[in-house]
Amino acid sequence: MADPNDKYAFSHSESEGEEGVLNPEAEALLDRSTILLNEIESFQKSLRRANIERTVELRLFVNQVKSEHRCLQGLAIEPPDSTNSRHGVHASNLPYLEAVWMYAKSTTGITALCKTFSYTEPEPSGRRGNKKKKSNVTVDIVAQNGLQWIKVSLLTPRRLLFEIAKAGWEESAEFSDEDPEDRDAALATGSTSLSQLADNLLLAASQTRIQYLHPAITFVLPNLPPSTAEVRSFLTSLQEKGITISTPSGTLPATLGSLIDSISSPLARRALPLSNTLNIDTTILLALISDISHHASVPKEPRFHHAILRQLEMEAERGMIKDHLLPVLAGRKLFCSQSARDRFDEIVEIVATPTERARAELLFPPPSPAPAAPPRELAEKFQELSVHPVMEIFLPIETVPDHVATANDPPGFLRIAGKLSAVNRGAFITGWAHGVTTVTSNRAVAKMVEAACSGEGNEDVVGPDVYVVESARSLVGKAKRIIDDI
Repeated sequence: MADPNDKYAFSHSESEGEEGVLNPEAEALLDRSTILLNEIESFQKSLRRANIERTVELRLFVNQVKSEHRCLQGLAIEPPDSTNSRHGVHASNLPYLEAVWMYAKSTTGITALCKTFSYTEPEPSGRRGNKKKKSNVTVDIVAQNGLQWIKVSLLTPRRLLFEIAKAGWEESAEFSDEDPEDRDAALATGSTSLSQLADNLLLAASQTRIQYLHPAITFVLPNLPPSTAEVRSFLTSLQEKGITISTPSGTLPATLGSLIDSISSPLARRALPLSNTLNIDTTILLALISDISHHASVPKEPRFHHAILRQLEMEAERGMIKDHLLPVLAGRKLFCSQSARDRFDEIVEIVATPTERARAELLFPPPSPAPAAPPRELAEKFQELSVHPVMEIFLPIETVPDHVATANDPPGFLRIAGKLSAVNRGAFITGWAHGVTTVTSNRAVAKMVEAACSGEGNEDVVGPDVYVVESARSLVGKAKRIIDDI
């Protein structure tokens, strides 16, 4: 007996299904949606295996694909000549979803698909109110680690001309006193849905900053080659707004592996490359000499603070030197501020083990009447104190005076400096003043600095470039008191 709640008869036996009317066109779409869904699920599994699932926002896009897949499952058993089937096949959203996925695979640094951004609309001229209107706009692909917003549209020349003509009928009265050619151009550039979407995306991008930069916008228009004067005029109008236009044809070469590689590490997910010279703060200096970072294992002791015990667990999962520090520091010149160095020396004096002290003296060789050891010799001695390859870390580390913010500094220096402790002020403000990337494990301070530089009224402030190492290491020569202070 048939299930009255089984609308599409999915519970029927195979023989019952063979007696039904097949819908080849809908089934072809269903097969394509299955391939698309399988690829996306494979991508999600790869993200989970790499422990980076949370770095890419896919939920809304995946839900759209699953919803389309369910609709096509229903259409596949509808009679092909039924009104519902004809409309469903014609109106299927699958080609758009396939296009978004295909172009997403050809990008690097992907962070989201179908992500919504909020923006504040400008107040109409002559009107001032207390409430500013908030609106949303959806970006199909967020790539280049947030610095590229991509909109995919399957708009055709025929549909574009229809929109222009429709706008001409509706707005002709507003242009009655203008030259007809100027009127047509104005309608072509400003009255289409895609042109209006471009305006909204540009406004949202102007209110969004990634590492103090605004995202650039790209329109991918595979069905709109510049083959006619009308299309060329329309594409030119978008480019004049600041939109990059791409009208590719065919399938783009891409693999899930290359997509995963481009987001596989925090360093790969940066919107901008690191500077060739790095400013490192006290947290990184400590990680560079910690026995936890350099020994194959550190025996647990009852006196260890719970934070050190957690660091031992994290080290077993991902090594501080191999996985966190070496990819960032290797081959780059390193310096630190005087205040960061002073704090480091203080902690080493109180809590370091003999091997940690030995490493500290290689980072900062003590004054000596003898000639300074060459960098290669320091690196070799540093290597003797580590089970990991550390020869690519340039030693010694230079110590530079703290930069003291003054009124002559660029916007934001004094205000941000006033929010930081003396040690953090020395580290972050000095790196900012030198125009280099500051490397830290202090995520809380890094977020505070970014928020202070990105708040209302700071739209033009380009704050310090900061790279946050996702883990930290303490010294293990002594227990609880000092680690609470780090």
